Amino acid sequence: YSNVPLGLRGLGITFIVTGLMAIGFMAFAGIQL
Repeated sequence: YSNVPLGLRGLGITFIVTGLMAIGFMAFAGIQL
């Protein structure tokens, strides 16, 4: 992981954050419904 290019590392973090936000939003929507 220490040799991953900066661009790929940022892209991975972006995907992880987006995934967590999507899961959190779906859970919140489920609670509201």
